[in-house]
Amino acid sequence: MLDKFFFSNIDNRHYALMRITFGFLMFLAWLELTPLSIYFNNNDTFVSLYLYSLILSSLLLLIGLFTRTSIIYLYIGFSYFAETNFNLIYIGDKILILILTYLFFSGSGDAWSVDRLLSKNKKDFSSVFVMRMIQIHVSIIYVLCGLSKFLYDSWLIGQAPFEAMALPLYNRWNLDFLAEYPLVLSALYFYSIVIVFWESLFPLFQLNRYSKYISLLIGCSLHFEIIVFMNHRLFGYIMLATYISLLSFDEIKKIFCWFKKLAMPGRI
Repeated sequence: MLDKFFFSNIDNRHYALMRITFGFLMFLAWLELTPLSIYFNNNDTFVSLYLYSLILSSLLLLIGLFTRTSIIYLYIGFSYFAETNFNLIYIGDKILILILTYLFFSGSGDAWSVDRLLSKNKKDFSSVFVMRMIQIHVSIIYVLCGLSKFLYDSWLIGQAPFEAMALPLYNRWNLDFLAEYPLVLSALYFYSIVIVFWESLFPLFQLNRYSKYISLLIGCSLHFEIIVFMNHRLFGYIMLATYISLLSFDEIKKIFCWFKKLAMPGRI
């Protein structure tokens, strides 16, 4: 059973979808970080060329050209950037490079890529092991976040979501007026408790197909809230992208077909 769980084969298109998604997010991240870093480094020519090369590497990863080489270069580039510009780095950037590091050991360049077009030895399947490692690491991130919230009374009494959305540093909108509505505060209290226990028990929800779907819907609501109400750069999008690893490729195809039916009902 464990042998099948960790070492069976999966469609390389699943890994390719991860590569394309996180390559695009990495491209957006460097587009955002590059002007800031150039400014803080007084328009240094070397820094500018180095950052533009990272943008180029992200594009190469996105199209799947020199896939593993691009990942290595992005990893080295990010490590250097984190040391020299630590004030610009946040958890979302670290999760991005973490996922890309795992993809280095996968068959992400063997599907939907220029590398595949140029290769004579085309592989359609590879071991699920790397995907399992990504799933486990994503689960660990959620569990640690959930357990850490038990240390803060603001989460246990339901104030944390409102306080987070009201912080001037992170909020997109001024939501102070919501404090005048008891119903809203009660809903946020319930939501706060749900998030704490959902994160803490995240791995258990993944053991059953239906509980997994409910869990991912809760996660989507949380991260859409972060995207809409909070200025956390790409964090919400990055965490939503990790859900690709938690679904099978068949489930992803079914979701795509469902959205296609909604968008083009007359053509299905």
